[in-house]
Amino acid sequence: MVSIPWAAGIIEGEGCFEISKSDKHCRITVAMTDLDILQRLQLLFGGTIISLKRYEDHHKPCWKWRIGKRPAVTKAIEQMLPWFGERRSYQALNVLDHYEI
Repeated sequence: MVSIPWAAGIIEGEGCFEISKSDKHCRITVAMTDLDILQRLQLLFGGTIISLKRYEDHHKPCWKWRIGKRPAVTKAIEQMLPWFGERRSYQALNVLDHYEI
C-alpha cells in the first residue's frame, strides 16, 4: 500500500532535498536500484524517473525520481512533514523557507 507515512520513510532514509541558491529552485530526489519504489513515489507525488549511468558493468541499474515544481515540492513536504524525524524536518523546512526568500 502506498501511503504518505511510507513515502516519508523512503525520503527519510534515501531522499535528498536540493536547494539552488541562485534561482530559488528546489527539488526532492531519491536515487536507488529499486525502480518499483520510485514508481510508487511517482504515483503519490508525480515527478519524473530517470535512468542513471552505470559506471561499471557489475553495478545494478539505478534510477532517480525527482520532483522540482514548487507546488509539488511544497505539497509533498507539507504532507510528509509530520512523519519526518528531526533532521529531515529541518531540511524540509529549509526548502519551504527558501521559497519564502
